[in-house]
Amino acid sequence: MVTLVTGGSGSGKSAFAEQEIVRLGKRRRIYIATMKPWDEECRRRIERHRLMRADKQFETVECCRGLERLKLPAGGTDGELTGAAEYAVLLECLSNLVSNELFGTGDDDCPDSLSAEYGSEVADSVADGILSLRKKVSDLVIVTNEVFSAGDYRKQPVCIKWDENGENPDTGDLCGWDESTALYLKVLGEINCRLGMLADRVIEVSAGIPVVIK
Repeated sequence: MVTLVTGGSGSGKSAFAEQEIVRLGKRRRIYIATMKPWDEECRRRIERHRLMRADKQFETVECCRGLERLKLPAGGTDGELTGAAEYAVLLECLSNLVSNELFGTGDDDCPDSLSAEYGSEVADSVADGILSLRKKVSDLVIVTNEVFSAGDYRKQPVCIKWDENGENPDTGDLCGWDESTALYLKVLGEINCRLGMLADRVIEVSAGIPVVIK
């Protein structure tokens, strides 16, 4: 079963997704961590999530890029569950994975310029990775971020300077996204839609409250 969990930042989606894995009972719980610790804020966030998982018996597997090449830990022995039925996997989160695939992780190659064609290739690569992972496990929970709550980036002008209210001080217009951010949002939105069709369940978490979409 594939469950897609979406929501805004700080919505409680991570805690909910972890409980979804725990409630499955006897499984080998694998946490696929996609965030690269770029700075102190990232490191604090990673540590906070590790503390949340501390008593839930998750095995953490780092995967910042190349989900299609990911190998899960070896299967159980001595009468434990084996094969796909053994694994309950939490992928957190799709937002970081897409960013890493688009822009690189600082220690590998990334394109000098971004294009719609490149964005489509990344979307296909991430989707293929998830399809590959789905074949290896019995239960997969994917955490992603809801995008476009702030409006359609295509309808907002991009300005070079802005004030503390996010407005162009010369025109008063709201600032839109730059080219790279716009592409990121487009690709993530496209993958979210694909996974919404693929998933058996889609749940949006708002203020800690899960709302079943599908």
